[in-house]
Amino acid sequence: MNTLENPRREKVNKKVLILVLACATYLSSFAGDFEWSGLYRFEANHIENSELDSSKNNFKDYGLHHLILKPKIVAADGLTIFGRFDIMNSGNYFHGQLFGGANRTISTSNIEETDSVGNNMGTDSLLISQLYAELSHEFGLLKVGRAPLHFGLGLNLNAGAGDFDHYSDTRDLLSYEIAMGNYSFITTVGKVVENTIEKNTDDVNEYIFNLNYDNSDAKLKMGVLYQMRRAAGGIKDVPFGTGKVGGAGATRPASSEKFEFNNISIYFERTEETHRWALETAFIDGKTGILDASDNNVGLKSYLIGFEFDYLPTASDFKYGFKFGSVSGDNPNTTNTYEGAAFDANYDVAMLLFNHQLGSSDILNSTIYGGGAGTTNVQLDVERVTNTTYLSPNISYQWRERWNLGASFTLANLNQVNVSGSDMSKSLGSELDLALTYKPNDNLTWVNTVGYLMAGEAFKGSTTDNFNNDSAIGYMSKIAIRF
Repeated sequence: MNTLENPRREKVNKKVLILVLACATYLSSFAGDFEWSGLYRFEANHIENSELDSSKNNFKDYGLHHLILKPKIVAADGLTIFGRFDIMNSGNYFHGQLFGGANRTISTSNIEETDSVGNNMGTDSLLISQLYAELSHEFGLLKVGRAPLHFGLGLNLNAGAGDFDHYSDTRDLLSYEIAMGNYSFITTVGKVVENTIEKNTDDVNEYIFNLNYDNSDAKLKMGVLYQMRRAAGGIKDVPFGTGKVGGAGATRPASSEKFEFNNISIYFERTEETHRWALETAFIDGKTGILDASDNNVGLKSYLIGFEFDYLPTASDFKYGFKFGSVSGDNPNTTNTYEGAAFDANYDVAMLLFNHQLGSSDILNSTIYGGGAGTTNVQLDVERVTNTTYLSPNISYQWRERWNLGASFTLANLNQVNVSGSDMSKSLGSELDLALTYKPNDNLTWVNTVGYLMAGEAFKGSTTDNFNNDSAIGYMSKIAIRF
């Protein structure tokens, strides 16, 4: 973590890790039904002028490293237990630990325990983010525990299984899957929050129904998902106020209605010999339990659309494609409805735009999703694709057997200005990304990317704000090792 940990906790974490590894070694030696898989990754980032104000001469320069261990225990025929251990963790453990994020004990009276000359980095944390069991039998698959969720392209539910995914969607759940040929139907009941256990009036529950079609011969996938979340009256934590739900003057009274979230997602993917295309859409409605300044109960009404196309000529080393998407943004003039939405943070479109804080103000209106730019942009990969329509064509060239060159060019506009009556532009500008990837085998990937953002007029804000919208440039080098 970035702050110092309690020394006793450091010792406990170290003992837990030693115990886990010792047990794993013992079980691996005497049982063939215990397996380890995982991922180690290192990322180096340098971003110039993220505030888009060259007069500040600011830059972000940092590294991250993270180890993920995934045990798999076959307890009996058809019964398997899965887990995920995250090792080396910052405040947001999915990012990993900052390179140089020391957790040493500090003492001003012992020179060996100072930051300036200390010789030991200290210990770091071991966290368990997934633990669940699967029972497979002739009628279907039963799953119970804290498990990842994923649907379609991962726009709305994303398990974070990619080499450089910094987030993962999980639930404490009980689900049952019935498979019939190419069709499968999954019913999931999730407990998101359990408060007072003798009653259900202060809990958050989720119910998901998912129908899928997967024909490997036709290379066709389709899916429909219905997700509803219900927060009881005791749950009152929806962000509200200026730039959030309900706008200025909004309140969250104890007598307001419960939070209700409904999502219908549709997914379609077809792969041919020379091309692939995929589409995912999501439509969201519900109630927030927030009252606007006129005492109207604020409802939810938003959408997500993502489309991918790849042209893959078999007789060429060149590949072509594009991504297109649109995500609704909140209209500040309709305080009785919140229209904002966002892609999952793992779904990337451009290296800088929609990943890193940019500009001097929350132009994307993304503070509610954990992002939000400002006068100093010091957070790591917290932005999302939100309140925008974008088009991102790309091209790649297989330069050598193990080397690939890639380029993408992203154009984006705001869907909704985030200040009522504002005269600001909707143009977010354009970004050019150039990438060099080295992949000697399936277990190692090394990616080097340069991104150049030509910031649009939207980053200036209104004529009253008149922020700077100078260009920004970023460099990234990251390596992932799977085992």
